Amino acid sequence: MSAATARLVRPQVRFRESYIAAMREHETEGNFITRYIGGDPVRLERDFSAFVQDILARERPEFILGRVPEIFYWFVDGEDYIGQTSFRDFEANDPGLREVGHIGYDVRPSRQGQGYGSAILGAILGEMRARGIRSVYVNCDEDNERSRRVIERWGGVFEETVIVPGRSIPRRRYRIDVA
Repeated sequence: MSAATARLVRPQVRFRESYIAAMREHETEGNFITRYIGGDPVRLERDFSAFVQDILARERPEFILGRVPEIFYWFVDGEDYIGQTSFRDFEANDPGLREVGHIGYDVRPSRQGQGYGSAILGAILGEMRARGIRSVYVNCDEDNERSRRVIERWGGVFEETVIVPGRSIPRRRYRIDVA
């Protein structure tokens, strides 16, 4: 397995075991990604199919009032879940765009430092280019050196540091021209 053979797919039930294992890795590291699972890790075990349907539904504007559509992709190599990325369809003046950006991505802890972060970001930027999107904002925590390097490697130009209410770590905001 390598970053070169991995690919983006839409979330699917067939990756259940690998996805749950990745979330356990995050939990062990103390950074369980509750945003992706609605704060309920037990639900993954109980009804993974409903979980997948819920994250696929997030791309519909009517999903939840006050949220923006978010299109999720999983990055997989064979049957192995490596990480995920999403594109958030913010309007230009939406305050959420400034706080979290258009694109988010994550690599499971056991695959970090192996080139997957760069591969995931490159893959989603390719998807955005194919959709005719010309530029995007990508944010990372100020103390996340790996993510900063990945974003800059893909042409990210630092614009500002953003203080997000309720977070102790500021975020760095980058613009990437996709076209």
